[in-house]
Amino acid sequence: MYQESLIKLNRFVQKVHDTSVHADKSEAMDRDGLNFINFQVKDPHSIALGDRQQDAVNFRFYVFYTSLIWRRAVFEDECHILGSLEESPLGHPYRIRQGQRLISQDLARSATEYNLLKGRLGKSANGTILEIGAGYGRLAEVFLQRGASQYIIVDIFPMIYLAEQYLKARFPNSKIFSLRDFSDFQSVAREIEQARIVFLTPDQLRCLPDRYVDVAVNINSFMEIAPAEVESYFAAIERLAKGHFYTKQWLLNKSKQGVHGFEKSNYPARPHWSLVVEREDPLHSDFFEQIWKIA
Repeated sequence: MYQESLIKLNRFVQKVHDTSVHADKSEAMDRDGLNFINFQVKDPHSIALGDRQQDAVNFRFYVFYTSLIWRRAVFEDECHILGSLEESPLGHPYRIRQGQRLISQDLARSATEYNLLKGRLGKSANGTILEIGAGYGRLAEVFLQRGASQYIIVDIFPMIYLAEQYLKARFPNSKIFSLRDFSDFQSVAREIEQARIVFLTPDQLRCLPDRYVDVAVNINSFMEIAPAEVESYFAAIERLAKGHFYTKQWLLNKSKQGVHGFEKSNYPARPHWSLVVEREDPLHSDFFEQIWKIA
């Protein structure tokens, strides 16, 4: 899955003569910690640790791959934000350091996505952002650090709880509309309008007023859900977004076999939407990125 992407990243660092990719340092692999996580999660697809020597090789590859991604992200960083960003120690990620700074694949991806949106959309990227399926909030963290006025996260349980706890810890002084039950916008309008970070369940999207957000976002989750649900999200994006929709997905569905056959050509984008950006993800060539102008 990662072979072509790895080759392209290697070619890039060779082209720009960046030999510093081998200089990043990492903490030692925590075998006991990984085994504990695998035991707790009980994921049948998790990779069990095996031969210690091979595990060490695999871990060094992970560090090297992260360094490659980071170098490419720096090259894509036209907004010059990576110099002021550092991976958070929350969640106990592996500590990979470029000099004294913690780096990560997630932060590299978020910075690259932000650069694309900010470069193409300008002030809209500092307005109200709606992200459907935000994970733990990695992209929200970058947008909020860069001055977005409001970030709305829509997700299912239990992931939305993780995002809320993470972003509360990262932005302790921000007003937050926490996840709660409500069935009409007017009953919570003032609280939502005053909040900088808002957490909603998918069914609560219908409560938001038309044209409420500047930019809608989905990254790598629409291919995991049923076509009828994807259609309902596209209908919500059509109603809510007064500007643009950014999507990043697999070119082919390689992550969840047997779910359905979404690929770049068959997502339900509306005929009157204008495709203003389409490109291969510079950090991972198995993904495509699109920006659609809604109105």
